[in-house]
Amino acid sequence: GFRHWLSCKTQPVAPLLRWWRQQNRPIVVVSEFELRAALAEGFTPEQILVNGPAKHHWLAQFSLPELSVNFDSPDELAALLPVAKKLNWRCGVRINTTEEFDPESPKYPTQFGFNPDEATTALKKMLRGRIRAETVHFHLRSNLASAQIYQRAIAEVAGICHAAKFRPLYLDIGGGIPMRHVL
Repeated sequence: GFRHWLSCKTQPVAPLLRWWRQQNRPIVVVSEFELRAALAEGFTPEQILVNGPAKHHWLAQFSLPELSVNFDSPDELAALLPVAKKLNWRCGVRINTTEEFDPESPKYPTQFGFNPDEATTALKKMLRGRIRAETVHFHLRSNLASAQIYQRAIAEVAGICHAAKFRPLYLDIGGGIPMRHVL
C-alpha cells in the first residue's frame, strides 16, 4: 500500500486543507507557519509529517506526541532527538542520493538531506537510542525522464538501510505531480 500526503507548501489553501482532512488523509508541512495552519484546520499530530530543512530552529516549541518527522541533517538530529524520544515521534531520515541534482547544472547535488555516510550514522544512532525510526525519505524532482532514476535511488537507499541494519516501515519517495504539458 501507499499513503499520499498533501503538500501544504505547494497548496496552502484553507478550503483544500479542510477538505483533505475531512477525507481523513495526512498532510506534510515544512515550516512553522504550515504546521500552525494544519493544526488550525484540525489535523491531529498523527496526521502530520514535518519535512524540510531547519526544523530544529522552531519545531521543539510544539509539544505534539505521535508526530511524524523526517530529519534532514546531523544538526537537526542532535537538536531534536531528545524531543522525538520524549514525544514518541515517528521518525525518518531524508537521504540525499546521487540521483538528486540540479537538472540545469547536473554536476551540482541538491542541498538537502543526509549524505550516505551521515544517513547510515543517523539511522544507527536512532536505533541505539530506541527512537521510533520508521521511514527513509528521498526527494528527486518532478518531471523525471524515466522510472530507472527512481530505481537507482531506491537501490542506493536500500544499500544505506542494509549498512545501518535498518528495516524501514516506509519508503518516502517525495516528489509531486509533473507540470502540465511537460513530459
